[in-house]
Amino acid sequence: MFKVRNLLYIMLTLIVVVGCESSATPTAEPTPQPTTPPVTVPSPAPVIFKPGELFPLGISNEALSVLTTQPLDKTEDAPVAKDKARIVVQFNHPVVPLVSVEAQKRLPQPLSIEPAAPGEGQWVNTSTYVFTPNQALRVAMSYTVTVGTVKDMFGQTLTAFAWSFKTVPPAVINRFPDDNTQFVGTTQPISMTFNIAMLHLYKIIYRWHTETILS
Repeated sequence: MFKVRNLLYIMLTLIVVVGCESSATPTAEPTPQPTTPPVTVPSPAPVIFKPGELFPLGISNEALSVLTTQPLDKTEDAPVAKDKARIVVQFNHPVVPLVSVEAQKRLPQPLSIEPAAPGEGQWVNTSTYVFTPNQALRVAMSYTVTVGTVKDMFGQTLTAFAWSFKTVPPAVINRFPDDNTQFVGTTQPISMTFNIAMLHLYKIIYRWHTETILS
């Protein structure tokens, strides 16, 4: 009995001592890891390839040419409204590389228009150029569009190309009363509808008439 009691005292004493040592030992703080500052990579400048840089020269023996135009050559009724009077030329080879909108300004502008038509042009893909006027074209006017010297991405060169078209003349598309109408009321209005805005045309005729009289 005495031995068992002494053994219990010894065990309790050991437990208390170990507990005190554990509570007295400080917990180690985690070592902070060094932080790496973020690296900023600058955006690369847009690259515009020159003829022969993207494709080897002589990769195609087919000559650079114009596939189609808008309006077509010798058209007699091209629209004049600025939202419809686009001038388009499409080539059979890629002429410019695909670039960002910002880099479009540095691409060649191949068209010249006579008489002059203010507006802006843009390559809509590598082989199609579209010119959009910022005002209506002249009515019943003959235009000539010339493509300047153009070199495609294969190194082929187009030196001369031109086409012409004529804008739509003014015409009556609706009238009231219609021709040969009988028994028209005496108070009914008489009206005509034209295919184009006539205010601009009236100003042109008036200016021409005034200049003719004064001269």
